Amino acid sequence: MPRMVLNSEEESLLRDIRDNGSVSLTPETRSFEDAERLLAKGLVRAVRTRGVPASTYLLSGAGVAAAAWPPPGNA
Repeated sequence: MPRMVLNSEEESLLRDIRDNGSVSLTPETRSFEDAERLLAKGLVRAVRTRGVPASTYLLSGAGVAAAAWPPPGNA
């Protein structure tokens, strides 16, 4: 299977989500667009609450693999 191409902002956000467990963002946040692209690529899942502008992003199964979690050698 070919490796998915991510830009540096998407890679950084993916690592942040991996390291923190989740990330909550609002549409005004610069990283929000990166998170939405990761969502479209199937690397993260989004949890949204009706009436609340923030979305919480968590890694999907594919996102765990893309973020190399656990890091090699720490399995």
